[in-house]
Amino acid sequence: MTDTEDRSRADLTRARLLGAAVVAFAERGFRGSTTRDITSIAEVSTIDVCHRSKEELLYQISRSGHLDSLERIRATALLSLGIDIARWYHEGGSWSPKDIGDHYADLALRIVGSRRSSPPGPARS
Repeated sequence: MTDTEDRSRADLTRARLLGAAVVAFAERGFRGSTTRDITSIAEVSTIDVCHRSKEELLYQISRSGHLDSLERIRATALLSLGIDIARWYHEGGSWSPKDIGDHYADLALRIVGSRRSSPPGPARS
């Protein structure tokens, strides 16, 4: 078996344990669920192979939910940029279309957690 196959098998087991923990916690609550409940649902012999404890599983579930929410918020914010510009832009304003495009590009990059190496910013006189 190759290292890649080992990793993909471990990833599959990790995902099964996370899914089983979601089911167990939903049915019995965190305190009412045991690692035996989780491994039984996941059809694996032990939780220790991929996770140290059910607390770590809860952390991973919570983290995954938060990251998913963050991605949805980012997507909504990016879509909003396109709608919002139509609400307030008017010809003859102090920013040129290029200035606005540069500013919006910077905003979009910041929304997704990136930045230009040197932001252009609008030309000011």
